[in-house]
Amino acid sequence: MKYKADFPKVKNSLLELLNMQNERCCIAMVVPKKHGFVPKTRRPDPNNQEEMKSYYLDTDWVLERNLEYFENHDFLGEALPCIFPFFGTSGHSVYLGSKVDLQVDTIWQKPAYDNLDDIAVDFDKNTNEIFLKQKKLVSELSAEGIGKFLVSMPDNCGSLDALDALYGSEMLLIDLIEQPESVKNALDRIIDVYQDTIADLFDAVRENNFGGSSHSWMHLYSEGKLMQLQCDISVTFSSDMYKDFALHELIRTTEVLDDAIYHLDGREQIRHLDYILSVPKIKMIQWTRVAGQEKTTHFLPVLKRIQDSGRGLVLFPELDEVELLLNELKPQGLMMIPGGVKDRYTADEILRKAGKL
Repeated sequence: MKYKADFPKVKNSLLELLNMQNERCCIAMVVPKKHGFVPKTRRPDPNNQEEMKSYYLDTDWVLERNLEYFENHDFLGEALPCIFPFFGTSGHSVYLGSKVDLQVDTIWQKPAYDNLDDIAVDFDKNTNEIFLKQKKLVSELSAEGIGKFLVSMPDNCGSLDALDALYGSEMLLIDLIEQPESVKNALDRIIDVYQDTIADLFDAVRENNFGGSSHSWMHLYSEGKLMQLQCDISVTFSSDMYKDFALHELIRTTEVLDDAIYHLDGREQIRHLDYILSVPKIKMIQWTRVAGQEKTTHFLPVLKRIQDSGRGLVLFPELDEVELLLNELKPQGLMMIPGGVKDRYTADEILRKAGKL
């Protein structure tokens, strides 16, 4: 592959990782080829919402900024050169009318409904303009990238989070108690939309991904259908509420997946861990260090508990945590993406510690 010459070897390592068969910890780092690299934007940043739509959906524009990045960076260890088609977290909510505020580095969503019964009614992927534009972009990027780079799945994860985006957190939290059946019905309709649309997107990336699929910022690869799961709103849930609503979503969502990674959003979700680990197709847990919370190494007992369940881990530690994590955790199923790696020398030192060089 043009931007990852050792991809066949790395692909095998990532497949071993997913199946807990790797003998050494996988480590992914992306560093600039030249110190002080600054992107030379070929177009000025968009300054209104119409231009922002093109920023995210115009194939040439997306390719320009990503190819410049690939050309000027080294992808070390198990790092993958991968375009992430980003349409917002829980992006399938946008198909259903979520109001969006597009920014260069993020996408904000605003509620569009005040009645649960109106959400996700009469959705048709064959006529939904937003979905068709996204599918077109993913298909065109995938065709352009064959033999050069991967195209990952978009961030269409978390159907309770999508319901939160469509309905609003305050209304949803009230109705989880006052109208639980209406919430479940709306959630099921959103999951139906997810299952219907994600199948087309997997088809769009399959050839580009050598018959499988990938996750960009976690640097993961599967020969089957790989996706991230999440339920960020569950930081407000009791364990019983998680069981009644979120677990149902996880089970239904994984019906159409082969391999799933759960994005666990900090210490508030630890109380839900037993339910998360009860879902067979969840292969890995991606631990998120939330701003203001303790460092990753503070949670070693929880991380070891996850490993003891037979699940892998995706960690984003700070540089000074890497050696301790290498010593304390089993390498099988362990992927680390250290922060603060700004040059090749630092990256090579980490790879040596992990036994990769």
